[in-house]
Amino acid sequence: MTPLFLGLILLIFILFFVLPWLNADHPQDDSELPVFCAPHAPTLRRGQKIKIMTYNIQFLAGKNYVFFHDVPDLSGKDSVVDTKDVLATADGIAQVIIDEMPDFICLQEIDDGSRRTGYVDQLKLLLDRLPSEYCCYTSAFYWKVKFIPHPKIFGSLGMKTAVISKYKIDRAVRRNLPSLPLNFFLSQFSGKKLILQAFLPVDDGSQLSVMSTHLDAFTVGSDIMTSQLGSVQAQTGSLNERGVPWILAGDFNLLPPGQYEKLETSHRAYYNPDTEIKDFYEEHNVVPPLLDVMQEPADKWFTYSGNDPKLKGPDRTLDYIVYSDNLRFLEGYVRQSDTRLLSDHLPVVAVLSL
Repeated sequence: MTPLFLGLILLIFILFFVLPWLNADHPQDDSELPVFCAPHAPTLRRGQKIKIMTYNIQFLAGKNYVFFHDVPDLSGKDSVVDTKDVLATADGIAQVIIDEMPDFICLQEIDDGSRRTGYVDQLKLLLDRLPSEYCCYTSAFYWKVKFIPHPKIFGSLGMKTAVISKYKIDRAVRRNLPSLPLNFFLSQFSGKKLILQAFLPVDDGSQLSVMSTHLDAFTVGSDIMTSQLGSVQAQTGSLNERGVPWILAGDFNLLPPGQYEKLETSHRAYYNPDTEIKDFYEEHNVVPPLLDVMQEPADKWFTYSGNDPKLKGPDRTLDYIVYSDNLRFLEGYVRQSDTRLLSDHLPVVAVLSL
């Protein structure tokens, strides 16, 4: 081989393997995560009521935009969010949290270092707007790439999930979920889905695990959702075996049984007709309950109001709160009335007894 040919091979190797690898984050499975807690953080009490909220905040963009991924033909025109909209949305979401005052908040799609939202640390933005009772938190990136060449992104992207708590968090762990079956090159630009698992001490010496997750989207044609749900069940099963009460909340990107046929026809392409969450639903305690989402009217449980102009309002359920058998359900609802302009998702709330 000539030196020129060898040099060409080396250049191709660097361009398609080395640089993409260095460009992406490679988080380790089962890795300990930083926990930030104020010294005065109280400890949970056995028997107390606990209120949890899960909220996909759509990187604080609000509802003034149609992004490329919001419409089935990927024709959405917007790619960058004006700073004033980020700040206004942060104000609005913080006010919703203050009105509800949940004990735990599980957030998804929090931007940190993304070109599209001005490289702002959005978790800090929200924490600065919340009262001092929210004295503990932990977070983890599930999408962190220095540069994505996609014309509608064309820059850095950093996206996190977080657990914010009024109560002391002892430790937090990252549990990686299976990834979409992409080739090596494309996989360096995709997200790395996870379960963010926080452990909180209880005054009787036991623990509570609060987990936040965001499963993949645009998965029709693969079995990735079944694999990710399997990993979720493995984690909750491990906690059950150890007798640790748990709550898992987040954006599952999966319809409950019975909603596929009722969607706008063009949006059915995002989901499988035979929803992967069906068996999971039947084996777990879930908010919203299966009977409630299958009987009419089910619209009070809709948690998603897409940015596609064809959609006229909330039309599906994608966000859930799941809890272990050793917790007692007291109340659950989707806060819809005053949150439709804040995100394409609506917050889900559950009240449980520990």
